[in-house]
Amino acid sequence: MTELNSMIAEDLDVCFVDWGTEVTLRQVAETFDQETQLISETYEDATATAISGFSKVGLTAGTAGQHFSDQVSFFVRKEEYPFSVMVNNARLHIAEAWYRIEAIQECATDLLHLKCRRMESVPDEA
Repeated sequence: MTELNSMIAEDLDVCFVDWGTEVTLRQVAETFDQETQLISETYEDATATAISGFSKVGLTAGTAGQHFSDQVSFFVRKEEYPFSVMVNNARLHIAEAWYRIEAIQECATDLLHLKCRRMESVPDEA
């Protein structure tokens, strides 16, 4: 590891200690029952420390102001992200809100940028 990489890693450690919040990461597997025509979900949960990034709240185009879009980004250390980096159906839970992870981008050697959208309804866990 070069001296610069070492300095960046130390700075990230400080950032995660100061600004990090514990979140729940959830990978969702869906199965379809042809007889009942129902989709059931199974979950795999893990905790990680995340730093909240930017938040963008705005109106969804074509809804005449009736629907809001809430986009948020989070930063998670790569070693704390328990699932495959390319996840099709993943969610993040923080502060009583669920977010669908729409994209994951590696932005540094040890850092993932999770681009999320707030979910309208809470997932049914019954």
